[in-house]
Amino acid sequence: MLVLEQKLTQISLTTRTELETGGDSSQELMGRSSKFSIDSIQDALRMIEEWWPYLKRIRTHINNFLRHLRLERFVWRTGIGTSDAAATGLLTGIAWAFMGGATSFFYRKIASGWSPPELRVEPNFKKEGFTTYLDCIFKIRVGHIMVTGFKLLLEKPGLRQVFRRQWKL
Repeated sequence: MLVLEQKLTQISLTTRTELETGGDSSQELMGRSSKFSIDSIQDALRMIEEWWPYLKRIRTHINNFLRHLRLERFVWRTGIGTSDAAATGLLTGIAWAFMGGATSFFYRKIASGWSPPELRVEPNFKKEGFTTYLDCIFKIRVGHIMVTGFKLLLEKPGLRQVFRRQWKL
C-alpha cells in the first residue's frame, strides 16, 4: 500500500508493506510502515541523475522479472483538489491520462492472466490537496526473485569486475 501526500514544504511517501500467507485462511505474517520524504524538487532530480546510469543497465533484468509477475489485484485511487474548479477539472483529466498511460505500460510488461485494474480519480472542488492510494497483490516465484537479485548485484558498479577476475566470466 502506497500513500503519497504533498504538504506545503515537502513531498512524502508513506508505504505499508504486508506479507501474508496465501489461500483461504490467509493471515498477515509481517507488516511494516516506512516514510520517505524529499524536501525539494532539486533533491529529487539530483537523486534521479545519480541513479540513472544504473537504472539503464538493469532495465533488461527488470523487464525479464516483470514477465514472470502475476497480478491478482490492482487498485489505484487519486484525489485532487484546488481552490479553482476549472483547474481541478483540468488536473483531474491530466491525472486520468497519466494513470491510464502508466497502467497500460505496466500491464504490457507483466505476464498474462492478470485481473483488470481499478482506477479512480476523485476531484475535490471544496478542499485543496493531493492524495493517491495504490493497493496491489501479485504473485511471483521465489526463484525468479533470487535470480533477478543476483543479476542486479552483478550490475552494481565494481562488483562485476571482481566476479570476472575470480571466476573468469
